[in-house]
Amino acid sequence: MKLVDEAIRLGACKKVARVKDFDSLARLFFTPQGREFCLENDYPSLEQFRGMNLEGYPVYVDTTVVMKNQDAALINSHGELTFDGVDKAYTVLLMHGATANIHASNYAVVLVEGDGARVFTDETAKVLQ
Repeated sequence: MKLVDEAIRLGACKKVARVKDFDSLARLFFTPQGREFCLENDYPSLEQFRGMNLEGYPVYVDTTVVMKNQDAALINSHGELTFDGVDKAYTVLLMHGATANIHASNYAVVLVEGDGARVFTDETAKVLQ
């Protein structure tokens, strides 16, 4: 895969060499190491994201998203994201100029990676940036 070859040239970890299809690449993107690599290297590029078929994945390119209690990767997009409850810890990834208004309450835990988030919480929620 061309994306994998480019990631290896940029210094991606050895896990990326095991990628055989788009599903395994998408799963790797949402690992802590995958998110860190992508943010540090602005990888994939906005043009590459635009060329991907991301249907079925929580990755949103060039759009506005309104969601509740869902992980999301926003790519040159804007999100109105609400999190409440303790079902799980949520992850929001912001890349290529993405922005988000994040509303967290009722003991929600949200990890936000990337710049562009405005956070609104009650006294119980935790948003880690």
